Amino acid sequence: GSADPEGPGLRYAWDLDGNGSFELSTGGVPRATKSFKQSTTMTPSVRVLDPHGGEAVAAASSTLTVDTIRPVISSFRTSSRTIATSARASAAARRRSVRFRFRLSESARVRIAIERALAGRRKAGRCVAPSKARKRAKRCTRWRGVTTLRKQGKSGPNSVRFSGKVRGRALRAGRYRAVATAKDAVGNPSRRRKAGFSVARVRR
Repeated sequence: GSADPEGPGLRYAWDLDGNGSFELSTGGVPRATKSFKQSTTMTPSVRVLDPHGGEAVAAASSTLTVDTIRPVISSFRTSSRTIATSARASAAARRRSVRFRFRLSESARVRIAIERALAGRRKAGRCVAPSKARKRAKRCTRWRGVTTLRKQGKSGPNSVRFSGKVRGRALRAGRYRAVATAKDAVGNPSRRRKAGFSVARVRR
């Protein structure tokens, strides 16, 4: 922190990229933020001026590394394209759970949203629920969130199991998709990755 024994009036200027130029002034506010377009390593500094022309410069006690690299999810896929809702399913469809498999470029918190496909109609560029007033509008597919899976992923191969149930109840028959995203330790987000699957109801 900084203080002037004669009272307020301190002004602050910041060198947040370590190039020796105090290019960012925050007036009397003793804090500053800066966005970086790429990862970098630097030692930030602050210059403090008082109303009488005095000044002091202080640098960070250690070198800082700014991470702007997004985590990457690759090879996102399901272990099975179909979940059967009965234990008496045929041999080809006897799977009551799936695993989502993927690779991560770095350790990151992974979120997999399970969404159900629903019929829809186009309205002003959006896909909305069908109605009598929109029965002649162009057909489309809406996606409604069902549940979300979360996992702390590691660099390299990962997998997340999904039972096909939400709060103990099996999903309804139909088409679904899983939408995966990841955030690293500093909050850099990945691009979305999608994988489709279906739920089949098998008669007992």
